[in-house]
Amino acid sequence: MRSTIETETSETETTETETTPPSIFDEEALLNRLMGDRELAREIVTCFLEETPRQLAALSARLGTGDLPAAERLAHSIKGAAATVSGDALSKVAQEMEMGGRAGNLQAMSAKLANLERQFQAARDAMLSRFR
Repeated sequence: MRSTIETETSETETTETETTPPSIFDEEALLNRLMGDRELAREIVTCFLEETPRQLAALSARLGTGDLPAAERLAHSIKGAAATVSGDALSKVAQEMEMGGRAGNLQAMSAKLANLERQFQAARDAMLSRFR
């Protein structure tokens, strides 16, 4: 009976971990990657917050013109930039868009654009609240 309980607990823990949504902004992870250098983190976050709106606008334009290869590259760039600053939820949506592009599915990419923009706004708000 004890092994049954342990198995059930283990399965429950695995399920909870797998369904945990990505964080909007993981400040601790960013600072750990930068060895605690808060000023460097501020500089990187500032650059990210300045550049990403331009990338989002370019992505929207490329999707509007049906330029799938360029849209896929932009989604890839946003994914990487978001991952660099520990914007995990934004990175995840950008990755989903990139995968849609790889599959040649412009419609799937376009359908995720509004969510990508929402995730950026959420990440922006979280970053600004910590790095003003």
